[in-house]
Amino acid sequence: MIDHLIILIRSISAFILLLVIARMLGKQTLSNMNFHDFVTAVIMGAIAANLAFNEKMEVTHLLISLIVFTGTSYLLSKLNLRSRKIRLLAEGSPTVLIEGGKVLEQNLSKNKITLDSLNQALRQKEVFDINEVEYALLEVNGQVSVMKKKNSEL
Repeated sequence: MIDHLIILIRSISAFILLLVIARMLGKQTLSNMNFHDFVTAVIMGAIAANLAFNEKMEVTHLLISLIVFTGTSYLLSKLNLRSRKIRLLAEGSPTVLIEGGKVLEQNLSKNKITLDSLNQALRQKEVFDINEVEYALLEVNGQVSVMKKKNSEL
């Protein structure tokens, strides 16, 4: 019974810690996450899960790792704001998927995107015919930005 209480307290503590850390790091929504945000979230979740359930690991070690990853993530986000080079290194850059109305198959392949997935992303942008697209970018957050051809309606 005491083990259950300890797990309950550790779980609630881990959840509260993650909320505090998420609040400190910013209000990035899941759909707007870049690679850095995603990796940080996964690592923080893994550490918090260990804090909640792994009684063999010392709480102080887990707290130290949470502090280190929080500090590292915070520092990287501040450096990203100050330096374009660091931002490009940490987050990457957008990839052109359609240019001049032509689908760039090589860029689709590099990003592991099928033509069906591209068509789905275009439909979400209210483009139902790929021939209407002049230019399409895969943004660093995974969203697709679309510029229609001039003779197409917006």
